[in-house]
Amino acid sequence: MDELETRMRQTLLALEMTSNARTAAYDSSGGGSPDYVLVDDHGRGKLDPDDAPHLRYAKEWDRAEDEVARAAVLKAAQDTLDRIRRSHADPAAVETKDQRDRRIIKQGRGWPAGEVAIAIRCGITDVHKARAAAGLDLEFGEERVNGRAMTRAQRDAEIVSLRQRGMNPFQIAAKLGIPRTTVRDVLARPG
Repeated sequence: MDELETRMRQTLLALEMTSNARTAAYDSSGGGSPDYVLVDDHGRGKLDPDDAPHLRYAKEWDRAEDEVARAAVLKAAQDTLDRIRRSHADPAAVETKDQRDRRIIKQGRGWPAGEVAIAIRCGITDVHKARAAAGLDLEFGEERVNGRAMTRAQRDAEIVSLRQRGMNPFQIAAKLGIPRTTVRDVLARPG
C-alpha cells in the first residue's frame, strides 16, 4: 500500500466517524452498520447511503484511473473533512493556549482550581499555571493577599474564612504567605 492510499484510508475513516456522529445512527438491530435514512441534525431531508461523504469519496477513489485523479479525490476528501470539523467543532477545542488561559482567569475567578479545570476542560496544572502567570492565587484565582501585612484580627478572620471555603491549612498558608503553624494555631483555637 502506497502513501497516497494510506492517507486516503485515514481520511475516509475520519469522514466515516464524522458521518456516524453527525448525520447517522447505528441500526437498532445491533448490526453496527450506519443507518443513513434519518433526518440530519438540522431537520434536513433523509439521507441515502451515497450521501455519506466517506462512501462517495470511496467510490470516486475506485473510479479514478491514475495517481493524479486519486490525488485530486484525496484533496477533495480532506477539504470536506476539514470543513466538517470546523463547522461542528467545539469553540473550546480550537482556541489557543493564550485564549484558554484568559478564559481560565476571567471565568474561573473565585472558583476552586479543580472545578475550573472541569468547566474549562483542562488539567488542574493548566489552571495553576495560568493563574501563576497572571499573578493570582493558585487555588481560587483571586488577588494574592499578604497575610504578614494584616493585623492579627484581620489575618485570623481571613484564615477562618478560607477554611470555611474549603482550603486546607497548607493552602491557606501558601495563599497568605504565612507559616502553616500559625494557620494551625488559629484554627485550633476554640470559637
